[in-house]
Amino acid sequence: MRIREGDIIKGRWSKKSYEVIKKLGEGGLGIVFLTKCMDDGQKYAVKVFDNVMNAAREYRLLKEFSHLQYIPYVYGLDDMLSGQAGFIVMEYIHGDNLQSFLKCYKLSVKNVIGISVVLLKLLGEFHKKGYAYADLKPENIMIDKNKKLLRIVDIGGLMKFGMGVKEYTPRFDRASWGYGLRKADRAYDLFGLGILLLELLSGRRCNPDRCELKDLLRNIKFTSPVVYNIVEMCFKGEDVNRVFDYAYSNYKKENMAAAKIDKFLNIFLTVGLVFLFLFVLIWYNTIL
Repeated sequence: MRIREGDIIKGRWSKKSYEVIKKLGEGGLGIVFLTKCMDDGQKYAVKVFDNVMNAAREYRLLKEFSHLQYIPYVYGLDDMLSGQAGFIVMEYIHGDNLQSFLKCYKLSVKNVIGISVVLLKLLGEFHKKGYAYADLKPENIMIDKNKKLLRIVDIGGLMKFGMGVKEYTPRFDRASWGYGLRKADRAYDLFGLGILLLELLSGRRCNPDRCELKDLLRNIKFTSPVVYNIVEMCFKGEDVNRVFDYAYSNYKKENMAAAKIDKFLNIFLTVGLVFLFLFVLIWYNTIL
């Protein structure tokens, strides 16, 4: 089904209409559009699926994890008035995905550790319910400019443990690197996270090549031993809570170190201003 800017998406059951403003993104299961609801005038992200069952499944998953602030809020599930497609209505997240962000900015070590903390926390929540995310990539991670949060915008890739992974991106896929099966489990997610962290810190795209991976790991170990250790723990498939605890404790240390530097700079600036004031005062009295 082709949907263009200016088209109207109308719900069969809700009777609500959404005017398409622009296309936001496209995944293996559906296409996401920024829309304006013609009933309340608000902006929403509407994801359209060719398969109604896929729409219902993603809606159910969004509802199941709606208590997590990192997941978009979902407002409704409906069928299109014309055709056989289904769609879900979600909150519109104003911001950039990590893929776009990295084209303009380079992340610091502290940023990368902070991102690892959020993603490990989120993966831990999925794993508790018996799901692997299986589709962790920069395009699916949004920087919410309004809420100042990282958000996951596509959870259609969630798979029950033990199932074969069908939708994947080769460079984040354990099997493409020859490090295990293409099967949904805890270690599959952690391997993908390890590759993602390497890309974020190095600024380089990782392609499935073991020799290149070894070179990247050597460079990362020199740049940040902490990120190196997080990546190594991910590749070994260690318990997600243990990796989270390690990443979180080091993130707090980074914040404390930054706070000390800020405090020192503030003191230095204050003392400098006092001396400058005294110097000007003495100089002024001298010329008088």
